[in-house]
Amino acid sequence: MTAALDTVLDSRHLKPGAIVCHVARPRDVSRRGARERDDVLVIDGGMAELPGAEPDSHFYFGLPPGMGFTCLAETVLLALEGRY
Repeated sequence: MTAALDTVLDSRHLKPGAIVCHVARPRDVSRRGARERDDVLVIDGGMAELPGAEPDSHFYFGLPPGMGFTCLAETVLLALEGRY
């Protein structure tokens, strides 16, 4: 995960038969690059559906309504469990 503002990986960076567990947001793997290679599997992640009412952080992160970054969701869950 890089937190880069633009993609950093495309199809030329991936070995034949590669499996990419893509958890970065914004994306590190270009959508075009993933479509170009039918031998490569890209599993998108990095977002979690947040339960209850849609949260309003007063910031726009570019995520669909009711979704949050998994890194933030993990931090919230640990804090709710008192695990600092």
